[in-house]
Amino acid sequence: MKLNATGSSDISIESLTTDESQIDSSGLSDVKIETLNSDVVEIQASGSADVEVQKAKAAQFDIRSSGLGDVSIKSKERSELKDG
Repeated sequence: MKLNATGSSDISIESLTTDESQIDSSGLSDVKIETLNSDVVEIQASGSADVEVQKAKAAQFDIRSSGLGDVSIKSKERSELKDG
């Protein structure tokens, strides 16, 4: 699943479960996810964009931030990759 937030957009998700999550946030956008369950989580924030995840569970995390943006994961848990 790919999620793109650009400009001054705001995205709020209560719960998201996917095999692969790719979250790109740029500009002044904010992405807030309460619970994220995925085999692979890729998060990229640029500009003044913020990404906040309360609870994340994944086998692999790839997190990148550039500019004034913030990436925050309050609770992170590793899981095993699913056979596929």
